Amino acid sequence: MEIREVAVIGAGTMGAGIAQVCAQAGWKTNLFDAFPDGLERGMARIDAFWDKGIARGKTTPEQKAEWAARLHAVGDMAEAVGKADMVIEAVPEIPDLKHSIFADLDRLAPAHAILGTNTSSLSIA
Repeated sequence: MEIREVAVIGAGTMGAGIAQVCAQAGWKTNLFDAFPDGLERGMARIDAFWDKGIARGKTTPEQKAEWAARLHAVGDMAEAVGKADMVIEAVPEIPDLKHSIFADLDRLAPAHAILGTNTSSLSIA
């Protein structure tokens, strides 16, 4: 299966970083957060990272524009995941929250979508 579109659920530090890398990898990337201010902060974090790369000579404004064109802030989870080939959950380390998100993703994401999680401390075995 070819991955063309990715959705990242959660725009905190990890989610924003994952979305940034996905956009840079060439995928259309939808970044969703349940809180509008969280989504705004996540997008600003990505923008600042790219600006730092330009200032340090590691990237160009043209590259930033190309990556930014692939990255979309989406305020509705159904819209964010509706056409995704891969969905990566990156919400806080609260098991009940993660379970709830996956129940939503099971309903909202296409049947072919790969569902993944990001965790730094929870056992997923």
